[in-house]
Amino acid sequence: MDLQKFNKLLNRYHKGEANETEKALVDAWYKSYQAEESGVSLDDLQKEQIRLSIQNRLAELPGIKPSGSVRRLILYRVAASLLLLAVVGVFYYTVFWKRPSDAYSFIATATGKIEKVVLPDGSVAWLNASSKIRVPKTFDGATREVFLDEGEAFFEVKRNEHKPFKVHTVALEVQVLGTSFNVKSYAASADVKVTVSTGSVAVNRKVERLATLSPDQQFSYEKNTGTYSVNTVNSGNEQAWKDGDTYLRQATFDELALVLKNTYGVSLKTKDPVIQKYQFTLRLHGNVPVEETLQLVQSIHNTHYRKEGNDVILY
Repeated sequence: MDLQKFNKLLNRYHKGEANETEKALVDAWYKSYQAEESGVSLDDLQKEQIRLSIQNRLAELPGIKPSGSVRRLILYRVAASLLLLAVVGVFYYTVFWKRPSDAYSFIATATGKIEKVVLPDGSVAWLNASSKIRVPKTFDGATREVFLDEGEAFFEVKRNEHKPFKVHTVALEVQVLGTSFNVKSYAASADVKVTVSTGSVAVNRKVERLATLSPDQQFSYEKNTGTYSVNTVNSGNEQAWKDGDTYLRQATFDELALVLKNTYGVSLKTKDPVIQKYQFTLRLHGNVPVEETLQLVQSIHNTHYRKEGNDVILY
């Protein structure tokens, strides 16, 4: 729908001549200005497209070189029109193309639990403790897409060159054809990590390709800053949690606390700023009692701990 047609639609709407579908489109546009209620937003690419379109349209104005308030008025009108088209597109996608919630299977794991999930194409996802994933009941589109809403998962993807496999997290999208890889995306963690065991994995941020990974490469993405790095790791250690083992290498206090929370349901805390800066390298066995694990933790830096309910205070 171009701008001229949409202007006619607005005229019909205000004259009370629009049909129900047309009314819904215009109502969606008006509601889009209430961003928090509608949830409609533009990504960086869409904003850049709007900026370029505005420049092009201003340049096409015959014999007019607007300036000052006149130029700003024209700019606002063009921007509003282009924003309208973007919102209409989002509306059409939301109403007509987005899968309903009942088309998904929702799988969640409890503290200390690991679950194997067989996907519609026969691929396998292993879910670590305290994780949540949404899986379509069928892969009937051009791609195979799942949503790791929280936590960590290891994927063994069946190769299909005609149907790419995608894993969506809050911050990133991981795309493969057929491979095995680990995605760690806990809300309490400061970063998202993607580690490749076999094959090749592409990591995207919206439409931007950030990296293409090979076996034993790990992509780390800082959620707060948007910075990232690629390092060489032992991919076997990164997926060992499937067998009940967790390897921590120079882990921060918060990273250790997250593992203990997911494994045992206890909250590791400290009031000592020196301890807060400690790093921890160790191997945790999920079938080992929590007391034995805490004794191992305190021995690394000669600290002590005490339990207060579900809280473990390191001092």
